[in-house]
Amino acid sequence: MRIAIPGDGSALNSLYRNGDVSGFPKEGSAVLRKVVSGELVDSLVHLFILFGFVLLLIAGSPVMAATYSVCPSGCNFTSIQAAINAASDGDTIEIRGGHYIEPLIVDRRLVLKGVASGGGYPVIDAGGAEFGITLKAPGIQISSLNITGANSSAILIESDNNTLHDLIIVHPKVTTYYLTYPAVTGEDLTGLEISACKFYVRGDTVVLHDPHDYSITGNTFLNPLGYSVAIVSSGSANPTENGVISGNTITQSRGAGIG
Repeated sequence: MRIAIPGDGSALNSLYRNGDVSGFPKEGSAVLRKVVSGELVDSLVHLFILFGFVLLLIAGSPVMAATYSVCPSGCNFTSIQAAINAASDGDTIEIRGGHYIEPLIVDRRLVLKGVASGGGYPVIDAGGAEFGITLKAPGIQISSLNITGANSSAILIESDNNTLHDLIIVHPKVTTYYLTYPAVTGEDLTGLEISACKFYVRGDTVVLHDPHDYSITGNTFLNPLGYSVAIVSSGSANPTENGVISGNTITQSRGAGIG
């Protein structure tokens, strides 16, 4: 709005001395009255406070974790590795029924969860690669998957506080030397949990070097020819400690069981 000001200056003088706006035209006096009384200033202050509060709420709100789906068609991705690469820490990847021929490298804190279909758990087939799944980030959770096809180990663990739950691991690799090419392996790990998994393994199954605060419970080991579970302490400056192995079922005609 444009406010006309009388030319003799009397209106401005009266406004300055007494807050009197009567000397101004009607359309301008209402606005000036709000300015003089502080109403407009108060409104602007309140508006700025509200705006700042909204900004604080936005800045302080946690980022919601995303869930990505993987299946042969009709999902967010057809490749599990592509979904991993697109995800961020804390996200979930739901892997639906299918046979996925791809070794996986998980380098962020994710939940990889299989969704069983009429054909059973989704199959992760390494296709003859050295490792089926390599865990490089801490805090990864993997469940309800069938993992097979690796040449060295089905799962290689290179990070801490990971969870393997309700997996089917098929690893027919046979060697004449113990503690080589185990189904699941890693060294100097902390906080590993392996539970409710089924292992169909011909050689060694779970071989951990210098683990700490680990838990291997409620698993089923079906007729391995080597160690079902081997905890290896190298006598290093950080030796093995605080492990729990309990409630496992072992069917074994040869090999060393737990060692």
